[in-house]
Amino acid sequence: MNAPVTVPVVQPKRRSPWPWALALGLGLGVGGNLWMVSIALSHRSALEPGDHEHDAVAFDEVIATRRAAAALNWRVELDRCQPGASGCTLRVDVTDAHGAAVPGLAGTIEARRSDDASLDRSAPLRPREGGGYEVALPLVRPGFYRLAITLQGGSAPWVGERELLWDPPET
Repeated sequence: MNAPVTVPVVQPKRRSPWPWALALGLGLGVGGNLWMVSIALSHRSALEPGDHEHDAVAFDEVIATRRAAAALNWRVELDRCQPGASGCTLRVDVTDAHGAAVPGLAGTIEARRSDDASLDRSAPLRPREGGGYEVALPLVRPGFYRLAITLQGGSAPWVGERELLWDPPET
């Protein structure tokens, strides 16, 4: 008879965790990127409003018009947008080079957004009691607007731009 043979006990091989760690890391990276894309698509507010292509094409005309407006030496100031029933009301004060109010002007203010052209609005300027002017812009959504101001009534039209961040109080 043969003598018993002892077979050494083979320990189970320990599996390395690196393939699972690599897969988990890649999965977290893809998940994070998908989350950031969803945030970007749900908050489509642009930082700089305006139509840059149109501005570039009409650049020479815009420069000539702005030079004629600067020659008027008018100062146009807008007060903070006051929320109203149909958007916001802006108070506009126009003074000449000597600081006197400029009466008898007509004009428009166009509020443009770069993220959604359907939200662009335009409203005429109207005289305000006690001097100055006001305009009721029918803004429908809070956000960042570029205001294109055109005033007629002087020796040349006055044109200018302002920026408006409209954030009405919660009701």
